Amino acid sequence: MFGAILGLSILLSYWSIGTGVPHTASTDEPDIVGRSLKMMRTGDLNPHFFDYGGFTIYLHTLVGSARFGAGAMSGRWTSLDQIWEGDLYLWCRAATAFFNVMTVYVMYRIGRRWSESVAVAAALLTAVHPYLTRQAHFALTDTPLMFFVAETTLLALVASERGALRWFLLAGLTTGLAAATKYNGAMALILPLAVAITAPTVQARWPAILAAGTGAALGLLAAAPYTLLDLPRFLNAFGSLASHFTNVVPPMEIARTYVKYMRIGLGFSNHGVGLWFGWPGLLLIVIGAALLVGQLFSPARRTAALVALLFPTMYFYMLSHQSLMFARYLLPMIPATCLAMAIAISEIAGRLGRRPVAIVLLLLTVVPPATQAANWDRGEQNVKTEELAASWIQQNLPPGQLIVIDDPRIRLPPSHPAAYAPRLALRTADEYKKDGVAYLVTSSQQTDAYFADPATYAAQVAAWNRLYAASEFVKIFRPAATTPGSTITILKIR
Repeated sequence: MFGAILGLSILLSYWSIGTGVPHTASTDEPDIVGRSLKMMRTGDLNPHFFDYGGFTIYLHTLVGSARFGAGAMSGRWTSLDQIWEGDLYLWCRAATAFFNVMTVYVMYRIGRRWSESVAVAAALLTAVHPYLTRQAHFALTDTPLMFFVAETTLLALVASERGALRWFLLAGLTTGLAAATKYNGAMALILPLAVAITAPTVQARWPAILAAGTGAALGLLAAAPYTLLDLPRFLNAFGSLASHFTNVVPPMEIARTYVKYMRIGLGFSNHGVGLWFGWPGLLLIVIGAALLVGQLFSPARRTAALVALLFPTMYFYMLSHQSLMFARYLLPMIPATCLAMAIAISEIAGRLGRRPVAIVLLLLTVVPPATQAANWDRGEQNVKTEELAASWIQQNLPPGQLIVIDDPRIRLPPSHPAAYAPRLALRTADEYKKDGVAYLVTSSQQTDAYFADPATYAAQVAAWNRLYAASEFVKIFRPAATTPGSTITILKIR
């Protein structure tokens, strides 16, 4: 049974993973893969980028080096100057998807601490969750972070069972790797610390706490050494990053938004009747959490229940106090919610003494997200307007002429040098011409809001109209049923 679940996870994680490669990328993918390529070319191991920890950049430097070696052996290239980031996306995405599949395995191991039925249900619910399968398709930080948090949870449970210091050291190590992937992963350290304080098997509590802290420091410094070696730049970058999360938004409003995101991930879709199918899963999460709270009063189950509850509770509290909100920020706590659902399903079926009840509940919580995940994968196979535009530019515009693009998802090889600016209309055509820019590429994502409300955005509309008047419309790619995306317009500066 578990083998089939793992196969399903592999299918949903890798299906359509190469769509858009090499011409389109997800938000932030170029920041990671581009820096990995630069590291390969220069040998400078300082990422000079601290919006995330260094782990993901180092990971994809290794993956990119393997990709280069494979290409060199097949005669595709002979030097690093011949490759560009588009050559690395597929391999880097495949490495990220592996972390998602391994998370499913870890959740099975965690669930077995309760029962085999809980283990199977938790693994299945993790395998089909659309947020997890979707993020597995991109070379970003969220999926590895989720894996390291889940692995820390498993190691903390093992430490609670065996009490040996080495398990606290290992749990601390994976916490350090989580923090080196994304800084909020450091919160996972509360898991081995809670075990060190509460587990009856732990004979030496202070050494266990020290072992967990030492492991966390070692993991962080091993995977993100320039956090310390380039401390001033790290602190400045961290301060700047933190400022984006501190706008004044009522915590309850943020919490409601994330609860809605959770419900969307458990339904057939994010609107209409399909959204209502997210309610059963959300209710089972609440029931599972209540059951875990009840287990806190059982000496035999107390530490395991504490480990299962502590991270998602603290993490959700942290999210509800951050004003920047995206559904993918939920990833580190989603496996824990899948465990809660599995515990609720098992308990309800056990109390009623009817196996069909468990099957019905599992279908209610598995079929909607699995359908959503499969539909997203299938939709990803459609060629998007951004990819069509990038491919057309490479084939039809003269090489060597500078192109400025306002959509960072559109990626071009070195033969067509590109610069990225989110607000093209902030500069005039004469200013672009002075800097040697020949073409502009703009997405409707950047312009629609202005032209939909010209009275409010009169200055922006006027600036765009001046830019249009000084340019020649070369090509427009409009979305259609089989080619989703934004309207992409290519302009040639006169």
